[in-house]
Amino acid sequence: MKILCIDLEATCWDHIPGPRGEGSFDLYISEIIEVGVATLDTESPEIVKEQILIKPIASTVSQFCTDLTGLTQRELDTHGLSKSDAWDHMSHIWKKGRYWCSWGNYDMKQLTIDSERFGLKMPFHPVWHNNVKTTFGLFFAGGKSDGLEKALNKLGMAFEGRPHCGADDAYNLARIVRFLRVTAH
Repeated sequence: MKILCIDLEATCWDHIPGPRGEGSFDLYISEIIEVGVATLDTESPEIVKEQILIKPIASTVSQFCTDLTGLTQRELDTHGLSKSDAWDHMSHIWKKGRYWCSWGNYDMKQLTIDSERFGLKMPFHPVWHNNVKTTFGLFFAGGKSDGLEKALNKLGMAFEGRPHCGADDAYNLARIVRFLRVTAH
């Protein structure tokens, strides 16, 4: 069985200047710019990591966002897929895995928002989603939900890669899912 571990990065700002509404808010639409996918094969020790970069069309990458994610507007303009191509690619990946998870519900919510906003079909079916943050909190954190790095530390693991890189976050999520799966058996 294959489980897809997903982590999204989206355009973001340190703060949104000016009054919300009245047109200014439209300049600050958060949209997906990176999808990290780590495919965990339960029959193999291997975790396959993939990074999907996506060109934003309703917003631009702020300096705050670049500092957080490492992604620049120029990089996305040059190497990013169009929304339509990225959604097609994710749909193709989902057919290989079916089950998918994320750390919290943000990823599913943002995928739903972007899919609706840009007239695209949701690439991963919501019914097959698992919020690993909640599951982890129930069993290892006394009902509390920790961040991904703190959860890894509780399991005696160090974060591998760069935080807020979707591909690296997805890979580390897959390590937690593997631990939970082994522990459950």
